[in-house]
Amino acid sequence: MKKHILAAAVLLLSSLLHAQTRFGLKAGLNFAHISANESAITDYDKVRPTFQAGLLTDFSAGAHFSFQPQVVIQGKGTKIKYDSADTLYRFLSLDIPLNLLYKSDGFFVGGGPNLGFNLDANYKQNGSVTDIGIGSGDSEFKRFDFGLHFMAGYESEAGFIIGLNYLRGVSNLRNSSNHDWRNHVFSVSVGYLFGD
Repeated sequence: MKKHILAAAVLLLSSLLHAQTRFGLKAGLNFAHISANESAITDYDKVRPTFQAGLLTDFSAGAHFSFQPQVVIQGKGTKIKYDSADTLYRFLSLDIPLNLLYKSDGFFVGGGPNLGFNLDANYKQNGSVTDIGIGSGDSEFKRFDFGLHFMAGYESEAGFIIGLNYLRGVSNLRNSSNHDWRNHVFSVSVGYLFGD
């Protein structure tokens, strides 16, 4: 088994070394919300508009396939609207989506695992901002946030990209076993790949 894994890793590394490599930039608008096992969230959850910005690398292997890891800073969280009061849960995270793409005539579709790292968190209510701890305590949120990333879009011959992205949180954001919060982010992004 170990020999098969090693052989696959060597084959992947060899393919990447011989692949055409391009680097690029991306930015976009996020529409984030949280799914939870709490009625206070599920009954009043609204989409929170936020942002994303990052770097990407595209390793093309042949005419149709590429491996595209990204490093993205982005906002996540949710907006809770109850009567006239709004509460914003805001997360700032560093995400590393590892996408395998299929391309044809400029269009692409793909996805892969997403490694998310919460950098900062707070909630805003009635104009007051309160920090949320990130760590291993019961009242804190986890640092690591594993998810699945899906994307589709179009890349022009000049290197301009427009894409639709969906990030589904797999891991629970909360340390407490009584709470289950998971990030969901739909986004529209634009980008540019340098090089041929």
